[in-house]
Amino acid sequence: MKGYLLIVGTIFFSVLSQLTLKFGEATLYFPKKFSFQEIWKSVSENFSSMYVISFLLLSLVAVFFWVLLVQKMPLNYIYPFMSLNYVLIYFLSYIFFQETINITSSFGMLLIVIGTALVGVSRG
Repeated sequence: MKGYLLIVGTIFFSVLSQLTLKFGEATLYFPKKFSFQEIWKSVSENFSSMYVISFLLLSLVAVFFWVLLVQKMPLNYIYPFMSLNYVLIYFLSYIFFQETINITSSFGMLLIVIGTALVGVSRG
């Protein structure tokens, strides 16, 4: 049971970190030209953004969960569960950012869920 909570924690913090970065996308600075000054400005401004700092901290928490998880369960069993990140991001990006979804990609997401479920039941 503890392993499954670690899976949920890893997925939750991974997805939350990605959504946080996307929410802050408009505040990020991108270099206007390829020069040391522009790149340094980009790095310094972006790494002082609360969105980027939050993204990094949430990602660190996800890594912490993942490290604990790898110690508890076989990698070839737990790794397919990480594909649920794609499914959650797919639907949450539609909800929060009004990104488009279509029947073909939704079918692909369904296949990911089915594949993950098959891995889950194969463990018995």
